[in-house]
Amino acid sequence: FHDLIVFGCPSSVVDLWEHAFPNGLNELQLAAVNEHRLLDGENLLVVAPTGSGKTLLGEMAAIQAVARGRRAVFLVPLRALAAEKHEEFAARYGGLLGLRVIRCTGDSTDSIPEFRRGKYDLAILTYEMFLSLILASPTTLTHVGTVVVDEAHFIADPERGITVELLLTLLVTARAHGAAPHLVALS
Repeated sequence: FHDLIVFGCPSSVVDLWEHAFPNGLNELQLAAVNEHRLLDGENLLVVAPTGSGKTLLGEMAAIQAVARGRRAVFLVPLRALAAEKHEEFAARYGGLLGLRVIRCTGDSTDSIPEFRRGKYDLAILTYEMFLSLILASPTTLTHVGTVVVDEAHFIADPERGITVELLLTLLVTARAHGAAPHLVALS
């Protein structure tokens, strides 16, 4: 993990990861960093089984963006998953490291005003909420350094796939409008 400091990951986060993951990076994670240049800003699609360490790859890219003064967005398909990730990330990165971790899913307890004003470091949103907020204010993407799309295989879902396709298209075409968020898709 200490080699990640070279990529701009803060030593406090690296220490946290070493404590949380005492076995270090696995083969998938090492390949993503070393061969596929995850932390060099290369967009990446990671397809691997559940429990293979994909989420940590998304976290690494997100934390690197935050360390560089940018914001990070973590997209998930379900409100329950957003609540779970928010709780997990707020505990891991909020308290000890002081990162502002918010959630936007359409619930009454959401942090939508904070998202709109850019008052966050790491935001967890459902696909639909992110798409809605970005369509309402496209310039929001100019301040986002990394977008992690978890469960990206939902693009094949007959009912929700169009939302994933639209948001991925918006992210890829954002470059033409001056925004270039680093895209990490996990499936």
